Amino acid sequence: DLSAIVAAEIRSAQMFDQTKRTLAIEYQRGEMNDLPARVNGSSQTDRTFADALAWTLPGVVRVFTASDQMVQFEATQVGGEEGSEQASEYTNYSFFRGNDGYRILYNATYDSLLMGNGAVCSYWCPPEVDTKTFKDKTAEELALLLEEGWSGTGVEPKPGKPRPVTGQDPLTGEDIAIDEPTYTVKLQRVTKRGQIEDMTLKPENLLLNTTATTIGERFTAYLHDDKTRAELMGMAAEYGWDTDVIKELPAYRGNSSPSEVTNTRRVENPITDSAPPKSGDLIDLYECYIRVDMDGDGESELLQVWYAGNAGGGELLSYEEWEDDVPFTDIPCY
Repeated sequence: DLSAIVAAEIRSAQMFDQTKRTLAIEYQRGEMNDLPARVNGSSQTDRTFADALAWTLPGVVRVFTASDQMVQFEATQVGGEEGSEQASEYTNYSFFRGNDGYRILYNATYDSLLMGNGAVCSYWCPPEVDTKTFKDKTAEELALLLEEGWSGTGVEPKPGKPRPVTGQDPLTGEDIAIDEPTYTVKLQRVTKRGQIEDMTLKPENLLLNTTATTIGERFTAYLHDDKTRAELMGMAAEYGWDTDVIKELPAYRGNSSPSEVTNTRRVENPITDSAPPKSGDLIDLYECYIRVDMDGDGESELLQVWYAGNAGGGELLSYEEWEDDVPFTDIPCY
């Protein structure tokens, strides 16, 4: 039932008229395909739109980047001043230092001026942890590893192969051969700290239900149109997807055509490309946030749903209740 609901919402959202966006991209290139040339006359090109966009863009971006405080939080209750100041410092640092904030802002503003809206995604990227098994390490060597940032994983150490070393007999003081105990342990180390990740999205791939006035009302989704079958297989373990289902998903080519805007963006049409290996098949992957009453109590819950394939015949890969904000931001422009 959930799969059918999601598929219906995707089809409804994709019916949005994207003709104006296509015209905008063509006009930006100077192409005027909606104004056919007169008989025996030359075709026209006009870069007025591109010039106006180029003049406007730097001024808009400068509004947000003129100072080192792009974001400023304000306390809403007494005693919250310190917290709001820390939030401001962290968010500005995260956007401009942890992420390529200027480029994200520039690209999103460009899309907004060009096509009427820009789209950005913000999400929490957990720490990247490297786990490694160390065999036959002495207590001294383990202490050095801990100083280098390695830590335990909760798995009990196992006795390793004793290592022969030279020591002194406590009674005679003579050098003797003794066996120093070693251990085999599994340790882990954080290679990249967790942080907020920001990125610019393709506006035409951000899907909303037809009656939406804000993001997250009933249905919001983003089409990841650059994922291959191999990449989905790599994501399966993290998200709990069935790899057998992924293997049988229909490929992008010949099953679901890209939007008119996507084809206009690209130099070549993906449907006419030579066929890649099966692992390189492009698969439509929809990251959906939908409000549905899943437990029958009469109140809808916000779910994160991963749906792959054509909206007319795809597969629901997984879903879970989502207790955070919808990670997408729409930036409209008039």
